[in-house]
Parts: sequence; C-alpha cells; structure tokens
Amino acid sequence: MSHNSLDDLLVQVPDHVRPDVGAAWSTGRRRVRRRRLTGVAAATAAVVLAATLVTTWHQDRSIEPAPSPDGRPSVDGYPVRVGPQLWERELPARPGPVAGFVMSEPVDDDLEKLHVVSKSGRTWFVPRGERHVDFMPALSDDGTRLGYQAGPDEYVVRDLVTGAVVSYPVSDNLGDDARQPFMTQGQIPAWWSRDGRQLVLSAWRLTHPEDSFVVLDLEGGVRPLPAPDLSGNVVGWTPDGAIAWLIDGTSRREALLVLTDDRGAELDRMPLTVPDGYRLELHQWNGSLSPAGTRVVLLAQGPGLEETGFVFDLASGEIVASGDASDRASLCTASWIGEAPLFAVSERDDPEDADPGAGLVSLAGEAVSVVEPGLDPHCFHLTPGALAGNRTAGPSTWLFGTATGWLSWNWAYVLTATGLLVLAVLTALRVRQRRAAASRAKDSTRAQS
Repeated sequence: MSHNSLDDLLVQVPDHVRPDVGAAWSTGRRRVRRRRLTGVAAATAAVVLAATLVTTWHQDRSIEPAPSPDGRPSVDGYPVRVGPQLWERELPARPGPVAGFVMSEPVDDDLEKLHVVSKSGRTWFVPRGERHVDFMPALSDDGTRLGYQAGPDEYVVRDLVTGAVVSYPVSDNLGDDARQPFMTQGQIPAWWSRDGRQLVLSAWRLTHPEDSFVVLDLEGGVRPLPAPDLSGNVVGWTPDGAIAWLIDGTSRREALLVLTDDRGAELDRMPLTVPDGYRLELHQWNGSLSPAGTRVVLLAQGPGLEETGFVFDLASGEIVASGDASDRASLCTASWIGEAPLFAVSERDDPEDADPGAGLVSLAGEAVSVVEPGLDPHCFHLTPGALAGNRTAGPSTWLFGTATGWLSWNWAYVLTATGLLVLAVLTALRVRQRRAAASRAKDSTRAQS
C-alpha cells in the first residue's frame, strides 16, 4: 500500500483535536460559560464602580434655591449626612444659599477650620486668616449671609448669592495692639436678625468697655448695643425685629427673658423658672429663641450635675418640653426644626452601632443629621430655613440612615476598592487565558510541522 500525505494527517492528530465529540462539546460549553460569567462580572464591577463614584462623590455645580419673600433665594433643605468628600475645596465667591456650618477641632496646635454645608451635604472650607480660635461664625436663617472673624483686625459678612463682602472695623481679642475701634470676644455666638439685615456681635468699644455688644448692618455700619443687665446674653431675634436676652432672675431657678429694640430700649420681660432640684448658670450658650419667637430653650443643671434642656412657651411661661442635653457640644448654639430645638453633640450612642458619632440631636435623643467624624466637629449648626425644608437623602441615607459606624462613612471607598480589585483579577485571568491559548496554538503548530 502506498504512503501519502493524507495518511500522515490521519495518524498525527493534534492535541487540541479530540476524537470524543461529546467531551469536545462539553469543553466548548464550559469555555463559553466561563467567558460569559467573566464578562458579566466585569460589567457588574464596572457599573458598581461608576455608580458609586457618580452618586457618592458628586459636586454641587449649580443651585436651584427656593425664592424668599424679598425675591432673594433661600436654602430649602438640609442633609441627613455630611461627608465624606474625595477632596476639599475653598468656598467659592457665590455658592448660593447653604444649609449650615461645621466648626472643626484644632489638631496639633493648628487653627480651627470652618466648613459651610450645602443642603446635599457637600462642604467647603472658609479661609479665615492666621488667628481665629473660638470666634464663632453666624449664618443667616435663609443661608445666604455668613459673618465671621476673617483676621486679627477684620470681621466680614459675605453675601453667598451676590458674592459681595462687607468688612467691619472689629479686632479680635488675641493681640496686644488692637487697631480697630471695636474688639470682639471669642467663645460667644453672634445672632442674625430674622430678615438677615442686622447682626448682633459680642464686641465693645475700646473707649467704652462697659458696652459689650454691637449691631452690624449690611452697609458696614457698627453701633453699640447696651445690654439690659451686666449678666445679659443675646439668645436671638423675634420676627418683628426685637432682640431677646436672658438675664439673671431672683433665684438660681429663675431667669428673665427680656426683649429690647435694636438700640437697647426695653420692650418686655418674662420670668422663666425651672423645676425644683435644678439650677441655672446663665452663660452665652445657655439659651436660644425659636425662629417664630414663641419658644425659648434653657439649659439647667440637675441634682447629679447632668444638663437638661427645658423648652418654655412664651405665651404662658410654662415648660412644654424637656430632655437630656448632657452630651451637647459646649460651644455651639441650638438649631431649630420648627419649634423644637436640636443640639449639636460630639459623641452619641447609636443603638445599632457602638461607634461614636456627631450630629444634631433632639431632646428626645433622635438624630436628625450626622457629620463625618473625619471633620472633627465640635460645633454643627443648621439654619431654620434649611430645617424647614426637605431632607436630602442620598445612597448613604438609604443604606444607613443616621448610623455613624465606620462602614456607614466608608462604604463607598470599600465598594470602589472592591470593584477595582474585581476588575484587576478579571483582567489578569483574561490575560492568562489568552496566553494559554496562544501557547496551545504554538504547540499545535510545532506538532504539525
């Protein structure tokens, strides 16, 4: 029998050709299934990664504020969660109305950092010169005007809608050579009038140290404001333009709420008395007037020195609500959601997560808004206008609510890292498969040659 090339082809069967057809089909199906699963996994990882980046690390690039009665825009919502952010940016000249601010603790002898917060939870930092320890900012009810000590000899009010900046001749009290006619005091809050056109600031004239408050107007004017009593501290403005003060009463259980006009003339006064067993120690952070001017919250010490908040109705003088305020941040004014006060806390116990958190909490202990611990907050404040609007809830809120555990703040980083890892592994497997296929093809070619 003669020998020809056809006989060689029949005898020398390449390794990748299998005489078992069923096994060959089974191998092919597994290969197709593996490729499909790899493709689905890669697509899923890519979608999760993209969705996490888009929904979590968003940037507020435009504002759609609600109009106010005078035609100016105003903030109309507040964040349930503040942070985290991929990078930090300086507050632009015209960000539009903002919902509140966060004051951060000094770290390693560094200075406090002021962040303003949008209704979606985005934050910007505000540069404030070289010295600004414990000089608290003030944000108008509608979130459009921000007042703060910008440097040793300058207090400013920034219009966040128009970008205008008004400077006032007010020095801080940290230097030995104040060059301005007025000197402000640290660790004392400032209070905007309800229409956002006047600001009460704790400051005194160097020539008249007995005057401890001033009123700033939007044209740069500063005028002294006499207190009704040496113990007096401002706690807010009424809607009709009166200034509310708290002064000592006739006993340790009593305080007097005094109303004056914006030049210090007394209009009215009312005694407020806490229950037996409690005592008042009035100070600048002790009270706050509700936006409607109908209620005031007072802080009193109980028998065990715990701090309790009492809410008084000013029509009757009666206590209408109370609750534990022992964990409140000491250098921070109350926020108001309607007629209910909220206190900033630097730590709180979450029933579902033992990690400490920071945020705004009601007298009943319910968290309304929480702040990322990485901001090191010692004061968190949201404006009445923001809290009168809608809650802004993003993916973090849907997943975790107001929980403050580590995962609730870092889930986006975890998902991003996991997505990148999955893509890297799938890419490595795909490269390995291709190299193996190329190697088999080379071996087959050598076998045939």
